[in-house]
Amino acid sequence: MLIIGGDSMIGSVLAATLDQAGTRHWATTRRPAARSPDRPLIDLGSQHWSDLDTIEADAACICAASARLAQCHADPAGTEAVNVTGTLALTRYLLARGTRVIHLSTNQVLDGAIPVAPTERPVAPASVYGRQKAAAEAGLLDLASDGVTILRFAKVFGPEDTLLLGWRRDLLAATPITPFSDMTAAPISAHLAATAILGLANARAAGLFQLSAARDISYAELALALAGRLGADPDLVRPKLAGGPAIVSTPPRYTSLDTSRLTALIGLAAPDPYAVLDLVATPHSVSGIS
Repeated sequence: MLIIGGDSMIGSVLAATLDQAGTRHWATTRRPAARSPDRPLIDLGSQHWSDLDTIEADAACICAASARLAQCHADPAGTEAVNVTGTLALTRYLLARGTRVIHLSTNQVLDGAIPVAPTERPVAPASVYGRQKAAAEAGLLDLASDGVTILRFAKVFGPEDTLLLGWRRDLLAATPITPFSDMTAAPISAHLAATAILGLANARAAGLFQLSAARDISYAELALALAGRLGADPDLVRPKLAGGPAIVSTPPRYTSLDTSRLTALIGLAAPDPYAVLDLVATPHSVSGIS
């Protein structure tokens, strides 16, 4: 497997999973100092793929993206060169070499008006990032290739996620935290995301798939559950309103996605949203953790 964006959170977890399985893989980097035969130098914005010319991969997963909403809002042309133009150009290059492509997309292409949104729901993005990912999806589907797979995720938490680790640190130090009560998530772990990617690669499945937790919860609910699992004082969780930043009119009401097509193909079901707390919620005494 070729991982485009090996420095990304999902890309790094996917590479570690392949390492453990003993599967040959290459993970690209944007950092010249990290370049090596196993770490090709690839920048989607530049559209120079010469480091890939000697690589023969059965499948490629495009994890790389300019995914920060604020960055996409501030630099729509520069981020479009990565999220749309570069992504489509690289996909065409890989398909011509006989490499299947799995492209990672997002619930941000939808309006968030209904829970567990089906794959056939029309796209209606509310942010520049969402519009760019929707354009990439449309371009990939226009290729009409049985070698292209799109996998949408909602929120994905990695093993070093600063939000969850920060909450854990503060709760164990008896410091209040202020999670949003009006922003929801249907979160999964990066490990589960990697499992889905590998399942789709092995199944050689084309088309659009989705994966999220089974239902939406607010960030405040997630934080309260974490406090309970850590044995911390629940009064330390002090919810606040997120409001609507300029880049998105309002936070989406729902982020959960219909996972049934993925479940039918590889048997991977949508998890409970609180399962992501397994990443950080090992109980300890409050006094024994700094």
